[in-house]
Amino acid sequence: MIKQELAKAQDETMAMMAQGVGKGLEVKVRNEKAFHENESDDPLKANWNGQLEDKGKRISASVDEIPGSGLYRLKIFVRSIYKQEPLKGKVQFFLHPSFNNPKPVIEAKDGEACLQLVSYGSFTLGAQTEDGAMLKLDLATDVVGVSGI
Repeated sequence: MIKQELAKAQDETMAMMAQGVGKGLEVKVRNEKAFHENESDDPLKANWNGQLEDKGKRISASVDEIPGSGLYRLKIFVRSIYKQEPLKGKVQFFLHPSFNNPKPVIEAKDGEACLQLVSYGSFTLGAQTEDGAMLKLDLATDVVGVSGI
């Protein structure tokens, strides 16, 4: 059943990409087996030096449940706090090691870098901007309504 749910989520992701949703963004599906192997281990929680805001940049996320799948669609955003200084350049994200690509790099577009993911559970992630801002987001505690994932 879990394999069917993951396949369905992958199909949804591919359909979104075909429609141009998330074009130019990294889209990865988190493997449930790998999550269970590491569920008591959130390696970035204690090992990533960062905060929600640093050097005029902010990290945030939106989370939507994929109905009936037990999976969640995540959008992780890095933006400038100041409109007159929009985010430019590349942002490297640092994800849980169970992702296929745990260190994706996203080019800022229209003042933000947006990473879209499908995940089985919550985890702590980091991001680093070209100007050295170190950002950290714990999906379980920093995003409203996420503690249940």
